[in-house]
Amino acid sequence: MVLVATINESVYRETVEELRKHIQIIELNCLTHKDIMNLLLNAISKEYNTLAEESIDIQALCQIALHAQGDARRALSLLELSIVDNALTPESALTAIQLAGQSLNHFDILFECESAIQKSINASDPQGSIFYVSLALQLGCDPLSVARRILVTSSEDIGLANPRALDIANSCYKSVQHLKSNKQSWSVLAETAIYLSTQPKNNSTYEAINKGIAFCKESRAKEQEPLFVFDGKNIDDQFILILGTKRKQETRMIISI
Repeated sequence: MVLVATINESVYRETVEELRKHIQIIELNCLTHKDIMNLLLNAISKEYNTLAEESIDIQALCQIALHAQGDARRALSLLELSIVDNALTPESALTAIQLAGQSLNHFDILFECESAIQKSINASDPQGSIFYVSLALQLGCDPLSVARRILVTSSEDIGLANPRALDIANSCYKSVQHLKSNKQSWSVLAETAIYLSTQPKNNSTYEAINKGIAFCKESRAKEQEPLFVFDGKNIDDQFILILGTKRKQETRMIISI
């Protein structure tokens, strides 16, 4: 059996040495400008062989190669958009590059809308949450993506102030999923966003898990191994993570709730 995995982070930093001894690491780098140019010329000769040689502008190819930023798939997509009326010109290439940039900006806007939904709910602003839910849906954001952000908000920002909020947000997500993200699901999103906006807020669990993960990473770097998860004496008001080294020394981290 062969297992193939990809990672965007440094494999030498994110994986342990023992694992690296048993795997083959293949590092993929961005293509050079020359590689992209060869790729484009090869694509033209095979996929766009109907183009006349005089209709292909080298300057346009250079523009595409430059804006591809070492990404072959992006270069081929720009090439396809740049061929207009069976010709490749600097003007058509520039138009394609601008269109690709607008698509990227549109994606960024949708992400910002989802972020604004969470911030509005966290600020206990029902009007703001409804506005940004409406804006995200109007811009073409997938309702399921909005429901996912609302679900995350119920845990991160409301948390223990009202644990039932997580159940309601989860029901919202399942309802949107059941309705197949069509317009009938919009009212479900609106109702849930308003409800969460009116609830008290408590992000202690979100902060606690982040502190716990950071502490465990630091302890692992020091070759400490966990002995106990919590100390029952103080379970009512705090969690105590006890870590021991190979010398049986104890290091305690207290996470208040």
